[in-house]
Amino acid sequence: MIRWLTIVLAIVGVGLGAWTVTKSRYEPPHQPPASRPSQNPFADAVAATGLIETATENILIAPPQPGLVTEVLVQVNDQVQRDQPLFRIDSRSLEAELLSARAAVGVSQSQLDRLIAMPRLEDVAPLRAAVEQARVQLDDRKDQLDKTESMFRRNAASDRELSATRFATQAAEANLARTQAELTRVEAGAWSQDLAVARSQLDQAKAHVRAVELQIERLTVRSPIDGTVLKRYIRPGEHTGTNPAEPAMVLGDLAHLRVRAQIDELDVAKVRPGAQAAATVRGGVLPPIQLRMVRIEPLARPKRDLAGVNYEFADVRVVEVLFDVVPRNNDNPAPIYPGQLVDVFVNVDQAGNVVRNINPQAD
Repeated sequence: MIRWLTIVLAIVGVGLGAWTVTKSRYEPPHQPPASRPSQNPFADAVAATGLIETATENILIAPPQPGLVTEVLVQVNDQVQRDQPLFRIDSRSLEAELLSARAAVGVSQSQLDRLIAMPRLEDVAPLRAAVEQARVQLDDRKDQLDKTESMFRRNAASDRELSATRFATQAAEANLARTQAELTRVEAGAWSQDLAVARSQLDQAKAHVRAVELQIERLTVRSPIDGTVLKRYIRPGEHTGTNPAEPAMVLGDLAHLRVRAQIDELDVAKVRPGAQAAATVRGGVLPPIQLRMVRIEPLARPKRDLAGVNYEFADVRVVEVLFDVVPRNNDNPAPIYPGQLVDVFVNVDQAGNVVRNINPQAD
């Protein structure tokens, strides 16, 4: 009995092993790709990864200084003109400083007007009276001197009395000269150098006002180009500008798109200026996009992953080639957007053979 049981178990084990081997050799049916791969439209081409950008490149708009956002004047997809306001930063502290600066202008202007209006009639009249008084005193001293000299000749006055009278006369003459000079100074008005200083102080005060006005004006951030708002990162009430790497907005000119391709250093020698090129949007749902070469940027650099972060580098160098996107002549242009990845093919066939038609008029 045991012998037959052993034989049956051996037969079952052999069958189970055969079934397992057969099952392991089963190949599942081939599944089609989720999207069509990009196809090379040329007979011989260099392939590269490209990034769609605007003709102006993506302009990162940032405030001139950190501050509180008080007003956002545009939204995403809005068309903006050059110098059009985009958003405003809180300027209340500068507006308070502007009030003080304008008051200082008024003070400086008043000081200049006071100097120009000199002399005051109220200042001249007392000085003229003082000059007349000094003249009368001098006449009195001269009369006393004549009498004293006459008495001295008759031995009726001493030398000391004569000297004292002469000294008093000289003091009266000096007093008349002093009061006359003071009257002349006041009647001449303000000194030219004092006027120059007052005018300079007024100009300085006006310059301070203008400087504060410019600081307030620069807190209204304006568009540097005619373009479109591609992205907005700020809202009223938020604080912005603390991190220079984080823009407040992104602008670009969507009317003219370009493709920036990174060509491997091993393939760049095959690429010639003006070569034909085409780009394929990933997914295979759009026909190839015709490109027109703008320039080959003559600086090789380490290849950067298109995520754009500074720690994503590969052990290869690339040369960037810039292409214009040739518009399609139909009513439904390809919906491509700045920042979108495309596969770029640059024709290196000297005969110019094209496998597939990439003429936009034929699409």
